[in-house]
Amino acid sequence: MATPNEQQLQELRKKIIEWVELYKGAKGKVKLPDTTLKYLETIKLVLPNVNAAIKKQSGAVGREQGNTTASKTLGAAVGKGGKNKKADVLLIQQLLNQKESAGLVEDGAYGNNTLNAIKTFQKSIFNGWADGLISVGGTTWNKLSAGSSTPVETVTTEEETTVEETTLEETVITAEVPSNPNEISAAVGECSNGNLPEDVKKAQTLLNKVGAKLTVSGNCDAATIAAIHRFQASVFGGWSDGCIDAGKTTWKKLVAGKGSAAEPVGNLGPAGNEITNLAGKMIASVPKDAQGALNLVILFGGASYANPEWMMSQTPQDFFKKALVLIAPQRTGYSKAQKAADTFFKAKGLEFAAISIAGFSGGGQDVQLASGSFKAVGLIDPYTVSSWAKKSYGSNVCMEYRVANWGMKYADTRKSLPVLAQSIRNGGGHAAEVEVAHKNFPSTFLNKYKSKFL
Repeated sequence: MATPNEQQLQELRKKIIEWVELYKGAKGKVKLPDTTLKYLETIKLVLPNVNAAIKKQSGAVGREQGNTTASKTLGAAVGKGGKNKKADVLLIQQLLNQKESAGLVEDGAYGNNTLNAIKTFQKSIFNGWADGLISVGGTTWNKLSAGSSTPVETVTTEEETTVEETTLEETVITAEVPSNPNEISAAVGECSNGNLPEDVKKAQTLLNKVGAKLTVSGNCDAATIAAIHRFQASVFGGWSDGCIDAGKTTWKKLVAGKGSAAEPVGNLGPAGNEITNLAGKMIASVPKDAQGALNLVILFGGASYANPEWMMSQTPQDFFKKALVLIAPQRTGYSKAQKAADTFFKAKGLEFAAISIAGFSGGGQDVQLASGSFKAVGLIDPYTVSSWAKKSYGSNVCMEYRVANWGMKYADTRKSLPVLAQSIRNGGGHAAEVEVAHKNFPSTFLNKYKSKFL
């Protein structure tokens, strides 16, 4: 398909204005078809790309205006996995310096300093969550560009000297196109792009209908992502990736109200167990009608999304039906977790027939540094370093991992995982590299090896 020229793009802008004016004239008088409303919603997403294309055709993008400044229009994603075009990176660097005093060199070159500044900004607006990517039209971009002093370039032609970009965008926005609560235009959650405020609000509203207690703010914060994980785990047998794709299964299930996003408190936990939140953000689970001596399984989660609540959503139901379970955050340490288990479970008159431990991701540290007599020891795509990898391990240890899941920032872990695997095999245990995405490891591993723990 040929690239449209400037005249064609200007014609498209005129058509957009005609559509909006037509809608405003018909509003309240006639019922517009759903397809028409959908087109009007799409205009909001298409318009920035049309404006950017016009600027490119007219040579406006990247020109110098006194001191070098970037256009306020973001042409493509910047950050981890983005296209990182020079003009876009320069714009992001300028905005981060203005809003966050990031101290970046404004050279349009993408590197670790720019990535880290993006993540720092995201953590400040998403309660600690960050993926390092700023997508066109996404929440991060909207927050970063709001109230900026970076100038907006406007383009006028001989054919159209009265319509400026800001006027056109305001016209579209003030058209108040009705929003279908059962449709989202882009992905919501822990995704590489999307998280448009209106879509996030729809998801938050529906998640609240199935048990979540979210503020409907339009911000895809950590609480919203955790609720998505809980909902997915409830409908997919423990699996979750934290992302709701438009029109896909998770969204359809959410619209239908099939599942639960409720937090595991009181007696609302898995299999009707008694679920108790302990100090240190630990969670304890007691099977219904439990008595006497039962196996104790202590699980350590990882960083970010892999908190105890999420780990609970990834743990197979058999663990909660047949064993006492304590889930702890990474770096809790085995001694502290075991002491908490002793205090809580024994106060209920329960004893431990045997103790097993397992750690996912950063929680692998807690397991590798633990000392004691265990029925089973599980290392689930664990964080490790060379000194831990060379330790002696017994035949009760099982590990599965994937080097590719660990980025170059974890060079020691990437190098040490195969060494750790060999140390485990030397001690009679089982270790294997498998093709599983990092987030899918807990449910996959615990389902496969549950007989060793239970």
